Amino acid sequence: ETERLILETMDIACLDATERGDAEAMARMGYNVDASWPGPVFLEIIPYLRDVVACQGGTGNGFGPWIVMDRYTRHVVGSAGFSGDPDENGRLVIGLGMLPNERRRGYAFEAVSILIEWAFSHATVFELEAECLESNIPGKRLLVKLGFIETERSGHIIRWRRLPSVSVLSRVY
Repeated sequence: ETERLILETMDIACLDATERGDAEAMARMGYNVDASWPGPVFLEIIPYLRDVVACQGGTGNGFGPWIVMDRYTRHVVGSAGFSGDPDENGRLVIGLGMLPNERRRGYAFEAVSILIEWAFSHATVFELEAECLESNIPGKRLLVKLGFIETERSGHIIRWRRLPSVSVLSRVY
C-alpha cells in the first residue's frame, strides 16, 4: 500500500471476471471498475497471465499480475506486476498499465516503486527487466526515474534493467 493506492494480487477469478467485463463480479471482489477497465493491452495478455497464476496455485504468489486501485474508493486505476517467477539467474520482468483517464497522477510511479521494493525483498530476485516502446516518452521517463537503465533497442522496443542497489529519484522530470 501507499498513501493513495492499494495493490492486490489478481487470482484466476479476478482475471476471469476482468476478461468477461463483469463489473458486478469485480464489485463482489471489492473492486470498483468502470467501462475503461481493463484496457485492450491487458485484455490481450489475460490468457498468458491466467497461465502464470495457475502455475502459482490459482491464487498467485505475487510474481504475477496486481490490480492497482485508489485506497479510499477502491476505484481501479490500472494494473502492474510480473510475468512470472524469477528465472534461474534471478531476473524478473515487470510491467504496468494505467488506465488512460488515470495517467499523469503519479500512480504508475507509486505502484511500481512498491512492486520494486516487494520484488527485491525476495532472496531469489537479483535484477528487474522492463520494456517500453521507443515512442512512449512518459514510460521512458518513468523507468529512468525508477532507476532503470537502457540495455538494448530492437526495432521500436527499448529494454531496461534495474539492480537492487539503485536508489529511486524523488523529483519528477
